[in-house]
Amino acid sequence: MAELIRQTDEGRQKFRRAIEEKERQRRAERVDRLEKSVPILGPALGPLANLVLWDKDNRNANTGYSGESRVARMLRGLPSPWHYLNDIVLERTPGKWMQIDHVAVGPHGVVAIETKNWHGAVRGYRDRWQLKSSRGWSSIASSPTKQAIWHANTLRRYLSAVGFNVPLQAVVVITMSAVKPSP
Repeated sequence: MAELIRQTDEGRQKFRRAIEEKERQRRAERVDRLEKSVPILGPALGPLANLVLWDKDNRNANTGYSGESRVARMLRGLPSPWHYLNDIVLERTPGKWMQIDHVAVGPHGVVAIETKNWHGAVRGYRDRWQLKSSRGWSSIASSPTKQAIWHANTLRRYLSAVGFNVPLQAVVVITMSAVKPSP
């Protein structure tokens, strides 16, 4: 069975604070735009819009966490001598943080894993991804391929800086928890 390696909480806490601040700013900007676009009702609708945005952010985070938990359970089943890490936080540059969902370390190298817990049919080619809903196929704005490669390259630089020059692969895992097989 693979061995779990844990990262200290200090970096993770700094990352979470940075994300929370970014989300607060994003919500404040949206509320500000609402108040400017609807001058009479905007001030009254602002707090409600803020609550709706906060709820949406929480649901998205919980959905992502559910998929990441599934992948973590799968990684636990890798044979020895594999090791794995979940929810890795790295400081790219001072004050600029990134999070890698999972890293698996085995006899032949390292795998940086980006997890997506999308519902429905998904298709992708290179860095172009689409998700099917009841309205048909729609493009996904931020490519998980690009994200996984960016994470792998950043991790490669970190490892290289401390003398570890190992093969490193970027992988995207889609858990698709709501997809049911056709009868």
